[in-house]
Amino acid sequence: RYIVYYLDDDLLNVPKESVSSSYFSSQVVKNNIIDIIEMSDCFWTNNQNIAQKYSDKSKHIIISNLYYDIKVSHKEKDEFNCNIDKNKTVKIGFEGSIDHTKYIDELLGETIKDVSEKYRDKVEFIFFGAKPEILDTLKLKHIPYESNYENYLDSIIKENLDLAIAPLIDSEFHKCKFYNKYMEYSALGIPAIYSKVQPYTFVVEDMENGLLAENTKESWESKLTLAIEDESLREKIIENAQKHIQENFSQEKVINEIKDKIIPS
Repeated sequence: RYIVYYLDDDLLNVPKESVSSSYFSSQVVKNNIIDIIEMSDCFWTNNQNIAQKYSDKSKHIIISNLYYDIKVSHKEKDEFNCNIDKNKTVKIGFEGSIDHTKYIDELLGETIKDVSEKYRDKVEFIFFGAKPEILDTLKLKHIPYESNYENYLDSIIKENLDLAIAPLIDSEFHKCKFYNKYMEYSALGIPAIYSKVQPYTFVVEDMENGLLAENTKESWESKLTLAIEDESLREKIIENAQKHIQENFSQEKVINEIKDKIIPS
């Protein structure tokens, strides 16, 4: 039996503030993870930082993209175009677990407040899952966490978002994360702004398939303003993002990329 172990999170270094830290901080759990990696014939990851961190635990490590279905939203692309009426409220969403709550407030609390005051009824922020303090302060819309993934996607689709945000702190742990928000937002037809940190910088080119913001109030406010006011930019970004996923994360592309890597000749 040939064993392949896939990892897209730094499970040996889960920070204390994470909800799952009590489990992954157990030395027994850490030893089990290490044992599984060492007994596997191949260690597969999509993140070069994980590959480097775990290089001493496996003799055969491969780095490759992960297959992602662009039709995950179950809607046709034309239904997700960004032909926004300039008089219509621009709906801006964030989706993520409660682990994100703290750094949403830290990175974007003041920015969201200022942007909301600047545009008033011209913008609406909606949070899926995470419930930062700024949400109650500004009485923003919150949609609770949904464990069923299909229902979760449906709840996002129903809101018909015009723009999404993906703030992420710059830490050694977060550099090892998967850029799943880029994949999900793009598959759902939503142009987005991402923190200019790894892993987003692995896949997002600023002003092309997404917007990259430095983790400063000035940078985030600038990129939000740009995206809110520039309809054609939002259209360009999502078109490029979906094309990027179709060309680089299709089932055929990933299979061709990994088939010779997993079992070396």
